[in-house]
Amino acid sequence: MSLIEKITNRHKTEEDFWYSILTGIKPGVPLYPMRNFFTKLSGETRCKLCNIPFDGRSSWFFTRVWSKQSTMSPHFCLRCENLARRHEGGADVEMTFLFVDVRGSTALGESMSPKEFRALLNRFYHVATESITKNGGWLDKFVGDEAIGVFLPGFVGEKHAVEGLIASIAILKETENTLNSEPWIPIGIGVNTGVAHMGVIGNGKANDITPLGDEVNVTARLCSNAKAGEIYISEKTMNALKKHGAESILSDLIIQEDSISVKGKSENLTVFIARLKNSQK
Repeated sequence: MSLIEKITNRHKTEEDFWYSILTGIKPGVPLYPMRNFFTKLSGETRCKLCNIPFDGRSSWFFTRVWSKQSTMSPHFCLRCENLARRHEGGADVEMTFLFVDVRGSTALGESMSPKEFRALLNRFYHVATESITKNGGWLDKFVGDEAIGVFLPGFVGEKHAVEGLIASIAILKETENTLNSEPWIPIGIGVNTGVAHMGVIGNGKANDITPLGDEVNVTARLCSNAKAGEIYISEKTMNALKKHGAESILSDLIIQEDSISVKGKSENLTVFIARLKNSQK
């Protein structure tokens, strides 16, 4: 058994392990000696678990002897990602979800060559990735022409709904989906806050770290209803935004309250349809 595995055995259950990572209530992985050491090194971007810096003067050395940055999420080093994958299980935690989808992608694909369409989607993926991760979100996955981000309290604190909205606004601005402007790619966004189960699903080498539950499905439905340039914000997210003082951010948006029917729900959902007021970046 490795030193890391011995230390992480302090967690009584797999649920304890994941709950600590997702909420940040306890250090995600209690590698106290390594965390304390890495904290003393300069760097702006770090692994959320072991604290190793991915930039700074000494990062070139420690990313070679300890671990490089994960390709799955910029919040992890590869060593900690692999550690997390070995802890099959998860925990129920409140978080905020962001789904962003290209509108009319079929027509777009038919209007250009496959190579041009690929380049367009890659540009969209880059914008979505940068906007989500720079605001502390976990880039969950790309599904066709859709990007999914998750904002966890263990990564961004209790104001995860605020960070989710900020990332959504950034995506609209960078794709020029603003009022009275012509976007270079039309997108719609859904943002929702709620409790989901997140952890490792699958077994052996065929596994993934992803959220599951009804709130994830609700976010997907919100996104599918959003027209180009729109953010569909759930009532739960709006309540969280007001609770955490996001009035100044909301003031930059044109917001219309509505009630919509979504698949799988017997009652209509209250939503807040938001658009950016202008095209300024």
